[in-house]
Amino acid sequence: MNKKFLLVLTSLLLSGCPSINTNSTSSSKENLSTSNNESASNTIKNDSSYNELYEDPYIGVSSYDFYANYKEANSYLDAMYRTQHGFISGSIEYTSHIPLKNTIYDGDDFIKFNNYSYGYNENNEIISYNINTKDGTYKTIYKGAGYVALEEVAAYILAFGEVPPNNNYHKTNGRNESIEKWGKYGRVNVGEYRNDISKYPTEPELPTKDSTGRLYQYIETDFGLNEYNDGYSITRGTYRIVFTGEYSNGGKVTDIKERHVFYTYNHYEDFQEYLNYYGGWGDRFGYETSDYTTPTPYIEALIV
Repeated sequence: MNKKFLLVLTSLLLSGCPSINTNSTSSSKENLSTSNNESASNTIKNDSSYNELYEDPYIGVSSYDFYANYKEANSYLDAMYRTQHGFISGSIEYTSHIPLKNTIYDGDDFIKFNNYSYGYNENNEIISYNINTKDGTYKTIYKGAGYVALEEVAAYILAFGEVPPNNNYHKTNGRNESIEKWGKYGRVNVGEYRNDISKYPTEPELPTKDSTGRLYQYIETDFGLNEYNDGYSITRGTYRIVFTGEYSNGGKVTDIKERHVFYTYNHYEDFQEYLNYYGGWGDRFGYETSDYTTPTPYIEALIV
């Protein structure tokens, strides 16, 4: 596919989303960058001005009743009330753990979107993120809300540089706080991922530094759904999300364009990169992909 045509097509697709602005920029790879959009910020401000009239609808609601007629959160305030009670805000539909297949290519290159759109409150604090989609629509996720679906967790980590609040590793009286509060939607592991191919030669090497040369420190977290947590005990399995949460010399990776989020379904032997849109995953690379010889290397996506 002609790259110029691809850029025009991508711009047209994204123009259907009212909270995304695109501006052409030039670099070694053709790309589109986006600025944060006032309409998204105003929507959130209007929502937060409604706080005085909107009382917590989940007081006295049991977990059983909440999930019996489940609907996803439709506002930041709604999501925050859910978090207070340990209720999920995003999709709870079961998804397969089989490797995902990306669906946007330019010749042999798979595509990573370089645009982003946040929502802000009246104090100019980020409280939401609009997930890109291929058809120009979008889905909003909220900072501080609970998520378990792979697409939403990956987008949450890329957008906010941290895991959702239903994933932690703090224990109280021998029980994990995440499970105590979130039940079967709790996740229990957040820790360092070494990215050390000298010590783990069957693992492929992930990107080691950002565009300025600062070295990454990777963080890993568990991913799983029905078979992972029954509300009482954990079966961790082999599914992980690994991401660039920090720098090796200290400090968080604050620029979304410098972040990487990877999914592994076979305990670090193969990875796929989340490409900043719903259904966007890079090709698998690693040990199983190489038929258990020398791991196939990471290939950077074409950024548009």
